[in-house]
Amino acid sequence: MNDMAHGCACLDLNEATIYTENFFATFPEGTVYYTNSTWKKTKRSNIPDAILLDQWTPATHATFDSGIIAISEKTVGVLWVEDED
Repeated sequence: MNDMAHGCACLDLNEATIYTENFFATFPEGTVYYTNSTWKKTKRSNIPDAILLDQWTPATHATFDSGIIAISEKTVGVLWVEDED
């Protein structure tokens, strides 16, 4: 997984996948998800098939932030990341 400011690798993709899968596994079918951002797949010379932050509405005072809010009938969850330039 790459940082939001410069696209530098900061988290092993397998580790990031485990965090993401565990988060989504917490919620049942019918959960509603909200986010403050959109991402786009792009090609960079040093990062093939990079997915970069495209647009967002800040929710923190950080230079960059992005997250997901999940709401089901019995559970609410927030997965949020931020980065500084």
